[in-house]
Amino acid sequence: MRKHAKRVLCLLVAALIVCIGFQIAKMLRKMLERSLIRMDMEVSIRKFLQSAVYVTICGLTIFIAADKLGISSASIVAILGSVGLALSLSLQDMLANFAGGIVLLLIRPFKVGDYIICGGQEGTVRSIGLVYTTLTTLDNKQVVFPNGSLSNTNLVNVTAQEKRCLELKAVSYTHLRAHETDSYL
Repeated sequence: MRKHAKRVLCLLVAALIVCIGFQIAKMLRKMLERSLIRMDMEVSIRKFLQSAVYVTICGLTIFIAADKLGISSASIVAILGSVGLALSLSLQDMLANFAGGIVLLLIRPFKVGDYIICGGQEGTVRSIGLVYTTLTTLDNKQVVFPNGSLSNTNLVNVTAQEKRCLELKAVSYTHLRAHETDSYL
């Protein structure tokens, strides 16, 4: 009976740790949100950082609670390491696009509403996500770029400056007609 009471007490302590840890994670996520809003951080990056902090604190909380239950921390680390390796290898391209999205959101070579030219396509930026960026072309087509390729290629932000130099070339139709009539004679 004594062993059973000790086991129940450990289970209750672990449950209490999880409840308190999750509440702390929620509070820190809200505090981080307010701080990032004051810093005028991009919405996508803000949400990513909030989620990363929340998941990290929840993971640590579960790790501590599992230790209280007597589960070996070495086995948990080994399992997490092998799962992380398998996921990173299977999602390699997606992770490259994710990293490219973070680079684009931090460096900000363009923003939503800018007109850019990249990879033979051009259009107005409609959304910048963590994995993909969406453009709308002049003929109203939607083009989706993976952020991994966008962050590793040359792009032209046409609307980056207030003023632009526009070069107009005139074509004389009389010159073309004279040239066409000469070639038919």
